This record gives sequence, C-alpha cells and structure tokens, in this order.
Amino acid sequence: MPHGSGEHVDRARPRDFWTRRSVWLFMLVSLALRVPGMFHDFWFDEAWSYLLVRQFVSSPLDVLTRVHIDNNHPLNSWFLYALGDRTAWFIYRIPSLVLGVASVALAGRIMARRGGPHAAAAMILVGGSYPLIVYASEARGYGPMIFFVLLAIEAYESYRLTRGWPALITFWAAIVLGSLSHLSFLHVYAAILLWWLYDEDQRTARVRDAAENLAIGHAVPLLFLATLYAVYVRHLGIAGGEPAGLRSVIAETMAVTLGAPARGQWLWIAPTVLVVVLIAGLKTIADSDRGVFIFFFAGILLIPAAGVMAEQRNAILEPRFFPRYFLVSITLFLLVAAWLAGEQWRHRVRRPIAALLLALCVLMNLWQVAQFITDGRGHYREAVRYMAQHTDGSEIRISSNSDFRTSMLLAFYRRYLPSGKTVTFVPRGSARNRAPDWRILEMLEPDATAETEIDDGDGQRFRLTKRFPFYGLSGCVWSVYERVAAATIRRNVVADGATP
Repeated sequence: MPHGSGEHVDRARPRDFWTRRSVWLFMLVSLALRVPGMFHDFWFDEAWSYLLVRQFVSSPLDVLTRVHIDNNHPLNSWFLYALGDRTAWFIYRIPSLVLGVASVALAGRIMARRGGPHAAAAMILVGGSYPLIVYASEARGYGPMIFFVLLAIEAYESYRLTRGWPALITFWAAIVLGSLSHLSFLHVYAAILLWWLYDEDQRTARVRDAAENLAIGHAVPLLFLATLYAVYVRHLGIAGGEPAGLRSVIAETMAVTLGAPARGQWLWIAPTVLVVVLIAGLKTIADSDRGVFIFFFAGILLIPAAGVMAEQRNAILEPRFFPRYFLVSITLFLLVAAWLAGEQWRHRVRRPIAALLLALCVLMNLWQVAQFITDGRGHYREAVRYMAQHTDGSEIRISSNSDFRTSMLLAFYRRYLPSGKTVTFVPRGSARNRAPDWRILEMLEPDATAETEIDDGDGQRFRLTKRFPFYGLSGCVWSVYERVAAATIRRNVVADGATP
C-alpha cells in the first residue's frame, strides 16, 4: 500500500538541483525562445479548434459529447472555452507556453536523479528543441501533453522511491490530463505500465502482492480511460491533413528531432546519427537500470511501432501520419540523449566530444527556430487584408485549391477585415453568378514554388500577385492570385482617375 516514507529502491535521490541559478537561466532562455511563436497567426488546426468550440460547445461536457473529431484536443478545447471569444489569439496559447516552459524544469528534475550534468543536458535539449518550441507556442494539445508525459515519469520515479500517496495521486493526475491533452500520450502510459510490471516482478515475490500493487497504481487511470473511450474516443472521426508516406514522415521526424532540416541529404544523415545516439544511450541505460531501459525502448520504439501497424491494418482510408504524432518518442529520445551526454561528461577525456555534439545539436535547433520565428505558421490575416485592399467594392470573392482548409481559415480571419468588406468563398463546382476575383493556392511545403499564372479548372486565368510564407511543422504557404480580367479592370479604373 502507498505510505509516506516507505521502502527505498536502489536509486540515487535527486541532487539539490532546484537551488541552482542555472535552472532559472535555462527556463528564462526557454521562455524567450517560445514567446515569439505566441504572436504568429493561428494556423489551420488552431483556427478549426477555435471554430469548433465556438459552434458546438455551450458547456464543458459538450467538448466530449458533441465534438467528435480528432482535431478536438479536449484539454485545449476547455482552455478555448474558458478563455471566451477574444480577438487577441495569443491569449489562447498561454496554457501551452506555461506548460512548455515547465516541461524544461521537469526534464531537468527527472535527469537530476542521474547527476548534475545529466540535468543540465536535459534542460538544454528540451529547452532548445525546435519541435518542442513550436508546439509550446500554439493553442493545441501537444504542448500540455509533453508536460504531462514528463510529469508521469517524474511521479512514477518518486513513487518507486517513497510508495507515497502524493506521488501516486500526481501520477494519476498526469495520466488523466495527459490523455485529455492528446491521445498519443497513451504511448508513454503503455511504456510506464511495462516498466511497472518489470519493477513488480523484481520487487515482489508473491503474485498476489504484485497484482495488488498494480491495482492500486492503475485502477484509477484505467477506469478513467475506459470511461473516456466509451464517452468520447469510440465516436471520433478522422479528418484534416493530406495523407503522407510513412517512410517520409519517419525520416522527417528523425530530422526534426535533432533540429536538422527535413530535406536533402539531412534525411539520411539525421536518422543515421539518431540511431547511433539511441543505441548508445539505451545501452548505457540498460547497464544502469533494466526497468528504465524497458521503459525507454518501449516508449520510443515498441509502442509507437505497434500503434502505426494497428492504424495501417484497421484504417478504412489511407492513414495520416505527421511528426507531431511522435512527440512522445521525440521527448523520450531527448532524455536518452541527455543521459548519454551526462555519462560522457563524467569521463574527463570525453567531455570535449560530448560538449561539441551537444553544441552542434543546439545550433541546428536554434537555426530552425530562427527560421520559424521569421516566417511563422503563415500570414493569413495579412493575406486577407491584402486582398481587401486590392478589391473594388465590398465583396471579396475567393476560390482555392483546398476548399475545406482555406474556407476554415477565411471563416476565422474574416473578423479582421476592414469595415465594409466581406468575404465570399467560392467552392469548387459551385454555381457561379460571378467568377471569383482571387484564388489562393495552398502549399504545405515551405519551399514549394508557385507558377506565375494558373487556371482554376473553369476557364478562369489567375496571375500571382503575392506569396505569404510559413516555415516548418505547422501552417502552409498562401500564394495569392488575382483573376486576370479583374486585375485588368482595376488597372483601367485607376488609369481613368478613379479611386481603386
């Protein structure tokens, strides 16, 4: 049974890590890296989440009982609901920011059990991680999920030491809130279950005692997960992004994990380096604690691989995978890399190599972060205002190569139009009394090239007038085209002396 100061397992207690000024320095730097992304435009998934909450949620329970689509991350939707209808969208990102910065401290706390260098390496890698910076500055469930992944690890390690109720209740809370943040959190819970089973096998001689300990530890979270499945998960529909090849997604995930660009020769260099680091790190951990090795091996590789195979086997449509679906693996890999770096630091001869590799990883991540800060998740509000400024009359008629995504973003950004202007979206195949004056070509690759002129398939020609970029893991490029006839008419009006 849990108690206050029970049996001690053969583990070092955390060092006096929290009093060090370096902890606060790491957290301040991490905060500074995450704040600029707070002020980027809402991208499609954020805008859709906001519109779902505004349309379907009139009470907190509606998040689970009415919004049955995978873009709904319940904890994030409750944040959106509680914060109300606001035009300053950065406010909706504050919970992710707070929990994202707290994740850096938690990573340090977990690795402080291994040593000071381990803790410092963990805070550097987690605090400077390009993907973790992106997801800690957007109104989605991924940033909170990462925090609860780390909290679950820390709580279980504390429970291993103390068998106390505070650690166990914290563990339960992490499982509940992590699952409500995003369902891929279950990767880490399944890995912790395997770790727990191994510990019970090593600790407890009697099967009955092991079963009792498992029931105490997991009855509450498993009951919650069963209820969540019955009320919410089994009703979920899948929607959103375009299907992508699993191999390309895995290569991209491995590249962004190290902070490398997900293109060119980096798509084989980064996986090679990552595999070497992972093998060396897992071997180091296995030599130290077999249970922890089982946890990391399962959480990084075994459980996600099983999930992918299950998805491919059971999916009716082509499965959709994105690097963000493997954020648990990314986070756990960073802890493994920190553990390896800390162990190398203990050997004076190896310190320069460990420091050099850590510095290279940080520099690559910071280069990616700089690109992300510059181009953001897209410039949709600017694009809408640009079309409004260059449209005669009050109605802005727009078509797109992506009806669903573009119409959703326009529905969100129409509130930021100048007074007297309205947007009419013209979907593909609709009856047209008037042709659209603008066409938005959405491109999901930051470096995609756009043709100078395009045809919308209905005989209308459009000429490229401006490109609105984005960078990285969230967002899209908007290439804005004006209908050739509309542009000609507007130029003639200007030439005649009228106000455009």
